[in-house]
Amino acid sequence: MELNDKTIYDEVVKSKRDHVIIDKDDVDKYKHIEKKLPFKNHLQTFTVATFIGYYYAESSIKIKKSYNGFIHLSVYRDSPYLDFLKTFAIVHEEDPLVLVDEKRLFSICEEYARAGIDLLVEWVDSKDENIENVIAKLLIEKFNELDVQ
Repeated sequence: MELNDKTIYDEVVKSKRDHVIIDKDDVDKYKHIEKKLPFKNHLQTFTVATFIGYYYAESSIKIKKSYNGFIHLSVYRDSPYLDFLKTFAIVHEEDPLVLVDEKRLFSICEEYARAGIDLLVEWVDSKDENIENVIAKLLIEKFNELDVQ
């Protein structure tokens, strides 16, 4: 067997997930957002909702009614969006070892996305400002706060 980063990662990860769970009540919200924004897939929407939940809702919300088949990780296993989600989990836990437990990693992101999806819908439906500008401003604001030199 040839060892590479993926096989090493697969060996180290204790609990793998094959899908991202969203709340059943949020399925229509995702579809609504994706009709109005240029997101290419559910994982992009989920990642933005996670970002908004973490940084703007500043809370997480437990999923009450699981909907399992919405985002299949087998399709996105090599996606750069997973790197963002891993970063959120590490920051939340303040421990990079969260990466060895995908159930915990995705559970954290799922709860932040649950908190962020309602804000994202509100912003998408707002007539005050273009949602793409809102998201760009949010990212710039957070990068400026980091002010890494």
